[in-house]
Amino acid sequence: MLACVSLGGNVSVVPHTFADSIALPGVVYREIAGKPLPSEIALAYRKFKRVPAVRAFLAFVRER
Repeated sequence: MLACVSLGGNVSVVPHTFADSIALPGVVYREIAGKPLPSEIALAYRKFKRVPAVRAFLAFVRER
């Protein structure tokens, strides 16, 4: 979505963390007035395929 904004003629609403980590030419981040809106993130993985990278990521997510 930010690539489309960068190409021109588009507007997008993105989480605040994007402004701290993604810089593209032609993209300007602006705060939206009003009360912040909470959001959720979902995580899906195969229950019985737990390679070390998946186990490490799940441990990291559970700490948050």
